[in-house]
Amino acid sequence: MNIGKTIKQLRQSANYSQIELSSIAGITQTSLSQIELGKKRPTQQTLDKICQALNINESILYIMSTSIDDIPEENRNAYQDLFPKVKDMLEAMFIVK
Repeated sequence: MNIGKTIKQLRQSANYSQIELSSIAGITQTSLSQIELGKKRPTQQTLDKICQALNINESILYIMSTSIDDIPEENRNAYQDLFPKVKDMLEAMFIVK
């Protein structure tokens, strides 16, 4: 799961710089940078602030951040059948490419 990568995509889609998003969320730019680079995992409080600043539900963020490695092996077939379509739909809704 790479929450930082998804946060970065959402931030860029919203046309925010790291400084702008960190200011809106009330966290430091350094903290946001470390989260986006995967060097730091956000606390629940920080994640709540980022989600609120990006106007996205936390569960959507988790879904968008999920990879096949996060899925138990016995469930991977279902994941491969369903998840790409769900992820594409969410990205179309939340990430401008």
